[in-house]
Amino acid sequence: MRGLRQRPIPVNRGTNFLLFVRIIACQVGGQVMAGETSRLKQLIAVAKEGSSDRRRDLLREITDVFMAAPDRYTSTEMQHFDVILMKVTESVEIALRREIAEKLADTPEAPKGLIKQLAHDEITVAEPVLKRSQALTEEDLIRVIRQRGQDHMKAITKRREVPETVSSELVERGDREVLVSLAKNKGARLNTDTMEKLVEHSRTINELQGPMAGRSDLPPQLLTQMYFFVSSALKKEILKRSDMLDPALIDEAVDANRQKILSQSMESARAEVDRRVPRQHHGLRLTEASDQTLKGLAFARAGLGPEDRRGRVLRPLA
Repeated sequence: MRGLRQRPIPVNRGTNFLLFVRIIACQVGGQVMAGETSRLKQLIAVAKEGSSDRRRDLLREITDVFMAAPDRYTSTEMQHFDVILMKVTESVEIALRREIAEKLADTPEAPKGLIKQLAHDEITVAEPVLKRSQALTEEDLIRVIRQRGQDHMKAITKRREVPETVSSELVERGDREVLVSLAKNKGARLNTDTMEKLVEHSRTINELQGPMAGRSDLPPQLLTQMYFFVSSALKKEILKRSDMLDPALIDEAVDANRQKILSQSMESARAEVDRRVPRQHHGLRLTEASDQTLKGLAFARAGLGPEDRRGRVLRPLA
């Protein structure tokens, strides 16, 4: 039970350690079991000592008092816990900050300010809360992505669920490892735009091709697009999946992607011809024969085999 509510005691980041603990004793002590009240009184004595070793004990004790029943405190009491833990955590070594992060990572009711503080800490500390804490909102995660580095992003990609907005931000800012880790996470929700960007990245990041081709939520058109540039082994896997898709969708995807790839390859081939033909001959138009040669070069650059040129996807290239 919450008991009688008391008037809040003002708390701010400048309040000293002893007052921090007195606040806990005043706000919570009268509403917990006798054993825990006695514990809080002991914390006051710890705070008076002021040594770094005793401060470590203080942080552990306050955390344990909170973890004993994190869902029973009033909003005011939670604010007090938050400010106290944030302040004390700032003054302890990284190993203890990691310990606190591990304790709170699986607690949805964990103090919001402290969780956000830990999420922005060094990756050794931040990793548990970035991977597991449900106390972090989408906005909190996006702020971490924008303000911290690749290690923090990679930890976020390993969450049980990654919202679309967070996935989109990761793809915009993440490096190779972040993109691959995100693609491997079946709990990561990807919108169409994000999927298209990942497929495009997979042209140059080989490690990304397998995870993307293996995603059950990848649209048929993007899956077929990948067929034209992945390895022979992965082509076979794509064809196995194609048998389970609507043939009409596959045909539509093949047509759309073949035209897109050939168009890009023709432009690339023309640019190559322009580089090789002497400048004085640039005014000459391509003959039918040379145009066929250009098309052949385009097919080669696109990685298309004879079957592909007829508009069909029958087998992987050797």
